[in-house]
This record gives sequence, structure tokens and C-alpha cells, in this order.
Amino acid sequence: GYRVFGVGCIGATEMDLHECVRVEGVEKIEAPDCAYLAAMNRRKQLDAVVLQRRQRQRGGPFEPDRLMLEPGDDIDGFIGVEAYRMLQHLDSDRPWAMVVAFSGPGNDLPPPSPYDQVANGQSLETGFAPADLACVDALAELDYPRVMLQRLDRITIRRIRADYLGRARLIDQILGRLIEILRQRFDREQPWILVTSDRGHLLGEHGLVGHRSFLAGAVDVPVVLAPPTPVRSGAEDLAIKGISTIDVAATIADLGGCDTPQVGAGRSLQPLVANPEGTPFHLRSAGTSISEFGHRLMLATEQHKVVFNVATENAIGLYDLDADPGERTNLINTATGQNVLDSLRCQLANTLLPLRATA
Repeated sequence: GYRVFGVGCIGATEMDLHECVRVEGVEKIEAPDCAYLAAMNRRKQLDAVVLQRRQRQRGGPFEPDRLMLEPGDDIDGFIGVEAYRMLQHLDSDRPWAMVVAFSGPGNDLPPPSPYDQVANGQSLETGFAPADLACVDALAELDYPRVMLQRLDRITIRRIRADYLGRARLIDQILGRLIEILRQRFDREQPWILVTSDRGHLLGEHGLVGHRSFLAGAVDVPVVLAPPTPVRSGAEDLAIKGISTIDVAATIADLGGCDTPQVGAGRSLQPLVANPEGTPFHLRSAGTSISEFGHRLMLATEQHKVVFNVATENAIGLYDLDADPGERTNLINTATGQNVLDSLRCQLANTLLPLRATA
């Protein structure tokens, strides 16, 4: 009985939405069905936006074209404005769900003024070191040409991080405004709010910029789940290990009153919010998380992360997450690493076999 609405980069789910404002990602130069590009055309700013995107294709975040845009004319600002409008006029006579999908903060575009000035200083240079490309090539598909990474220095990283944080601040304020509008609705005591991302983004860690890897920073994302009314004091500060983005789908299904598909491996987070001191929810039966892209597969446990090349069936990366949370030391060619690897191969098999049985 739900009506489902969407605003932003929702192309993958558009067929399941009753109403949407579709915005294509910044990778698209021409998109007739993109509401943002159509709006920029009406405002006589389309040519500037297209030129900026062409520069992004050539130089990524390293040499961005900075436009003098008002926040509402930025792609994420536009998504926010459209989300405000939709939320204010949603159906009042039946249950609803709303998806707002931003293009950033990792879209490699500088934020609009004044958000390009919210972060600065030498502290933004912390943790940067030039990439050892001989080591990272096996673990990462480089988002940008090697020559760009070889030219990275602390000043450039400071600016890239400042741009990223400025866009994060823009999106944060948009979310705050959406919550204000939600609290003014008659059904404000009903909706849950869930905020997450599909991936992380490296900003100089390991000397890399981008996301196509299983290195720390590219994998970890926040999952913020807020109930309609506050839970007991302190529960909102819980930091729970073992949560995965596959749990997001199960959570949404649970909150909507749907049965979780039997083939799914995710679990609803709603019981955790309702009773934070209940069952040790964060401990999965196998104690592992898995992910895959291209020809790489990652297995992460409470203590270790291992990355396999599925084409060659070789392990190419192994890290002790307790002793080395920044994943600076690859243990794959050490005696200790080889001993751990045998155990991790068994855990991988134990994790995959139940999934195959239910597929």
C-alpha cells in the first residue's frame, strides 16, 4: 500500500517509483531526461555546467573548473530543493517512502560558494604519502592516470579534501532542512530516517584518490538509523561492528512491514535500535563480511581483511585490522600472513556456501 517517491540519482530504482525527479550523475554530458540539466538549460547555465563536466572527465578533482553557482544551482543543492518540494506535498492519505540520492560528496566537483570555504588548514594534509604504485596496482583499479597520482602533493590533497568536506557540509545542511520539514508534517511521528552511502572515497590515503579498491577508506561507510521518536539517552551514540550495507535493504523491508527475502543475507537493524542492550546483534554467524567488484573479492573479519584475485585464485592483500587499522602493511608474503590465510580461506568457504544454498 505504500507510495514510493524518489529525487536525485535514482535511475537504478526508477521503475519501482510512483513519482520521481530524476537527476543523472555528473558523468553524463548530455541527458535529455535529467531534471537538473534541463533546469540549468532554462537558467542559461547549461553550457558552463557541461564545460565543467568535460574538465572533470579530463582532470577529475585535480584541476576542477570552479563555477560561481548559488547552492541551489549546484547538482546536490538542486536535488535538495526538489526534495524539499516533494516532501512538503507527499500524500497524506496513505503510507509513503521517499528516497533522496545525492551525487556527492564524492563526485569530484568543487562545492558551490560559500561551501568551498568551510574547511582549510594544514590539518587536511594529515596521513598523505605518495602512492607506492608497485604495491597498490594489484589492490586498486586506479580512478585516474598514474601520472596524476605521481604529481600529488600535500597542497593538492589539502584542496581536494577541502572540496570534499565542503560538499559534505552542503549535503549535511540539506538533510537538516529535510528533517525540519518532516517535523512540520502531521505524520511526523511515523517516518524513520536512514542515511548511508554505497561506497567510501580515498582522499590521499595510500596516495590514492577515488574508490575502486577494498582499501580502508573506500569500503567503510556510515549507516545512520533514526526512529520517529528518540530512544533512551545514549543509545544514539552506539558504534556497532559487523553492520553491512546488505542490512540496509533488510531494514527498509522490516520497517515497511515486508518479509525479508529468504535469499537475502542481510538482517534488519530495527531490533538493535529498539533494544541496544539486547542480543549481541553485531556478531554474525560466520563473523565475516564479503564484497566483490571486477576480479577482486574481499573477506573481512573482526581482525583481518583479505583480498583475493578471483581470476587467479590468489590472495593479493592481507591486513591485521587491530594492529594496522590504516592498512599500511600487507602481510601476504610473511610467514604470519600465510598462517592466517589458511584460516581465512576456510572462513570464506563457510560464508559463501550458505548463500549458494539459498540462491
